[in-house]
Amino acid sequence: MTSPSLSAPTPPRKRAWPAALVWLASAVVFALTAYPTITWWESSSYSLAAATLGITPPPGSLLLTLVGWAITRIPAGLPPARVLNLLAGALAATTVAVVFAVALRLLRQTGDGANTRGTHVSVWAAAGAALGALTFAFSTTLWQYAVQFTPYVLTSVFTGLLLWTLLRWWESANDPQSWRWLLLLGLLFGLDYSVHRTNALLLPGALAWILIRQPRTLGSARAWIAGAGGLLAGWLSDRFFDSRRPPVAFFFYLMQIVAVLMLGWARTPLFAAMGIGFSCMFIFGVHGMLSGTASM
Repeated sequence: MTSPSLSAPTPPRKRAWPAALVWLASAVVFALTAYPTITWWESSSYSLAAATLGITPPPGSLLLTLVGWAITRIPAGLPPARVLNLLAGALAATTVAVVFAVALRLLRQTGDGANTRGTHVSVWAAAGAALGALTFAFSTTLWQYAVQFTPYVLTSVFTGLLLWTLLRWWESANDPQSWRWLLLLGLLFGLDYSVHRTNALLLPGALAWILIRQPRTLGSARAWIAGAGGLLAGWLSDRFFDSRRPPVAFFFYLMQIVAVLMLGWARTPLFAAMGIGFSCMFIFGVHGMLSGTASM
C-alpha cells in the first residue's frame, strides 16, 4: 500500500500558486506599512552601505549590502532608502512563503493533510498552512523587520531555506545523490554567515536530524566534503569584507554549540544549569562585549 504523501505527487505549478498568493498577500501589507525613509539604529547604516556599496560597522553584512546595492541600481523613481525598505518587505514575504512551503511538505510527508483519496494535501490543510504562515507574517518580530532594511530579515529567509533543505534531504536520504542537498545545506549556512550568525545554532539540530534519518550519512566522505565545501564557499564570501569580528564570533558560536551539546548530555539539574549558563554567556558575548572589542 502506497503512502498518501508519496503517491501521485501534485504538479509543480499547482504547488507554486498557493505559495505565490501567500507571498503576495504578505508583501502587499509589508509594502503599505514600510518606512518611507531610514529609521533609527541599524537600518540607517545598512541602507547607506547598500546605496553606496560601502562598509557597515562590524560584523558587516556582505550579502545584504550587495543585494541592496543591486536593487538600488534599478531606476524605480523612489528614494534609495524607500526602495531598500520595500526590499525588506519582499524578503520577509519570501520567508513567509517558505514557511508555507515547509508546512505543506510536512503535511505531505506525514499524510495528515491528505484529501479523501489520499493523493495530495487537501484544500483545508493547505488553507490551514496558509493561515499559519500569514499569522507568522504579521507577528511582531517579523513585521518589525519587514518594514526596514536590516540583516535580520535576510537571515530569516536563510532560516526558512535551511529547514526546507533539511526536509528535502530527509525525503531523498536513501538516494545516492542526496549528498547534493547537504551541499546546498552547507552553502546556505556559509552564505548566512555573511549576514548573521544566529542560524549557526541550527547546526547541532541538523546533525541530529541526519543521525535520526540516515546515520550512515555521517560516515560518507562525499557528504562531509559536500557540506564542508558549501560552508567554506559561503564563509569565503564574508572574508572579502575583511571584517575583524567573524573569527571571534565563530569561536563564540562554536562554544554555543558545545554548550547546547552539554545540555543534550545533561543528566542532573546542576549540569543542565551549567550548560544554560555557558550558552547565555557566549550568546551575550557575541552581541554585546565582543561587538566593540573585535572591531578595535
